[in-house]
Formats: sequence, structure tokens, C-alpha cells
Amino acid sequence: MIMFVESLVRRIGKSAVDFGVLGSIALGISTLPFGINPSNLESSQHVSYGYAVYGVGLILGSVAMLLVLARKEADLEHFVHDGHPECQPGCMCQDNIHSSFASITIGALGLLVWGVGFLGLSVDESGSRFHWLLAVVGSLLVSIALTMHFDHLGNRFVRVAIITGIISAYIWSFGYLLQAANPGALPTSNWYTYLFLAYGIGHLLSAVSMVLVARRKRALEK
Repeated sequence: MIMFVESLVRRIGKSAVDFGVLGSIALGISTLPFGINPSNLESSQHVSYGYAVYGVGLILGSVAMLLVLARKEADLEHFVHDGHPECQPGCMCQDNIHSSFASITIGALGLLVWGVGFLGLSVDESGSRFHWLLAVVGSLLVSIALTMHFDHLGNRFVRVAIITGIISAYIWSFGYLLQAANPGALPTSNWYTYLFLAYGIGHLLSAVSMVLVARRKRALEK
């Protein structure tokens, strides 16, 4: 994301990009203790840290989405009322942010609910079905937001890439649902393995999606 800062700033604004970058960094470092030493999964302190930082990252992402929403509204108001008065209210002909108001709102709400769920898990070390269900609902809302934006993304990139990315998001939700079914399972338990498996498959599909998008972009630039 950092590599695309200049382009993103022009489209969605510096504040949204800043919060998005900070959120991405938080999501990345949330798993750092376990990458350094996998046995930290047995430490409730480290697990709580991972949940808390992951939750903060998601909430920062939600704030970024809300700022994008505000930027989109401001851009449209400026274009309609100042730049091109001949356009009717609601005109979308010069909208630099192609996502709809509904998809951005649902995505922001999803990240917020998802993040609150993980912050709750950081406090309740024994596991809570309610907080895991928040993660399920939040991630599902994000998946729905991506699905709502499918037509535009499909026109810009390879549809297979977008479908793969959307499937990966639903797989994460399925992993959280498995954990909600057995909230007391510890990260070192056999049951928790299913969540890690869902994470792994979801991330692999996301990587495949990004590779396909990169190939499409390279082909268009030739």
C-alpha cells in the first residue's frame, strides 16, 4: 500500500491514506511475536497483544474508509455545485472514487465491527462466542462490500482475480464462524487449527488474486 501512496492521496486524500497505512502496519505486526517464536501462542499475554493490535488495525481501516466516504461526498458536491453547475445533484460523471456510498459504508461498518470483536477477544482471554460472532459479522460485511463493487473491479481487472479475492474474504469469515462454534479453544488446540487453515487458504487466494491483477495491469501497460 505504501508503494501506491502518491496515487492514492490524489484519489482519496492524505488522511485516509495515512490511516490506511497505519492500519496495514498494525495488522502486520499483530502476528510478529508468533513469527519470532511460535511458542508465544501458548502465552495469553502475547495472544491478547495479537488480538488487540489486529483489532486496532481494523478500526484504523474503518476510519480510513469513513474518510474516503467524506472525500467522495465532498468531491461530488464540489463538482456539482462549483465546477459543473449544469450537472444534476447525484451526478457521477467525474467521481474519482468509483465505489458506491453503500459499499464504502458497509465496508467501514464491517471493519469497525470486526475490530471491536478482536479488541473484545484481547480482554477476554478465555474466548467469547459473542466477540467471535462480531468478527464473523464484520468480515462478512466487508465481503459483501467487495461483492457490491464487483462490476467495477471486474471491468478494470480480470474477473477471475476479483472472484478469487472475494472468495478468500468469505473463507476468513468461515474460519471465524468455526471459532465461534468453540470459543474456548486455545490457539494451541487442534480445533484452532481450522481457523489457521482458513487463514492460510484465504491469504493464499488473496495472493493469487493480486498476482492476476498484476498480470492484467502489466498487459494493459504494454
